[in-house]
Amino acid sequence: MISKSIIKTSIVTVAFALTVSNISLLSFSGGKGTQSDPYQITSKRDMELLADSVNNGNNWSYRKYFKLMNDIEDSIRTVIGLYYDGCQFQGYFDGNEKKIIVSINGIEGIGIFGFTGNNFVVENLNVDGKICGIHFIGGIVASNGGKVINCNNYALMEVERNTGGIVASNGGKVINCNNYGTIDGINRGNTVGGIVGMNDGYISNCMNAGNIKSGGHVGGIVGEDISMSYYVEFCVNIGTVKGDSSDYVSGGVGGICGRTARESKTINCINSGLVMSNSEEGEVGGIIGLSFGEVKNCINTGTVKGKGNYGIGCIVGYKISGIIENCHYDKQICSGE
Repeated sequence: MISKSIIKTSIVTVAFALTVSNISLLSFSGGKGTQSDPYQITSKRDMELLADSVNNGNNWSYRKYFKLMNDIEDSIRTVIGLYYDGCQFQGYFDGNEKKIIVSINGIEGIGIFGFTGNNFVVENLNVDGKICGIHFIGGIVASNGGKVINCNNYALMEVERNTGGIVASNGGKVINCNNYGTIDGINRGNTVGGIVGMNDGYISNCMNAGNIKSGGHVGGIVGEDISMSYYVEFCVNIGTVKGDSSDYVSGGVGGICGRTARESKTINCINSGLVMSNSEEGEVGGIIGLSFGEVKNCINTGTVKGKGNYGIGCIVGYKISGIIENCHYDKQICSGE
């Protein structure tokens, strides 16, 4: 007689085999998932299939290749990549300079991509629509462990904290990306940036043209640098950056970065947008609000306004440590240090 335990084990084994088989035989709109023949993404169904496959775990997306073949205007509501082990997106996604329309409303880890691994690469992707959430909200990626290259966000973002127009939390590289979308931190966001909210990595050749408003640390490019490895260079802000602390703790507000860490570097950056705060205590600067690091070769041509007399400057609002070297501002528009 066959025991019940053997029957149960056999059923589980067969079910697991079928699951693995189904994953290996995924039917996108074409392709094999290789570099020479990437999976072809053409529809909302393909995006949902990709999200399901990644979010089911087993590191399924590791070093697989995907290519967006056309604009997707049927609003995407799914997020690719979860916080849990094995559920991060670890592949290469070529946006092919196409656009995805989103309508995402959630709590945490929200973007086209949620949580990603070290092998993650997304490039040439455009996003539009609307994104609403509370924590770790990115126009392209919530948490970046790899590379985000040549991406643009046009989406309206209504958020509470830790938000970036491109990436919410960056531990990798963000290069040649632009934010055109409005970011409304509804007065409670504690780290909000036009490109990156919380930065622990490298940012280069990025531009923010969207208007940004939030409480806490707010920057045209970066909300807050959270480590000494922070490096931002050749970035430009032309949007309005407003610190609004009516119901939240005030923080640093800067045209490039709200707050930097010790030994961080902000180099060859330009701000021409209005930088302002309604706080009696917050630090407001044309380039950096509250600075602990190095600021070099930067230019501010924008107006800087603060409600109080504490920490207001055309380049840096308030310097705790570090150096300010070879930085310039338009004295007709902004007067002071």
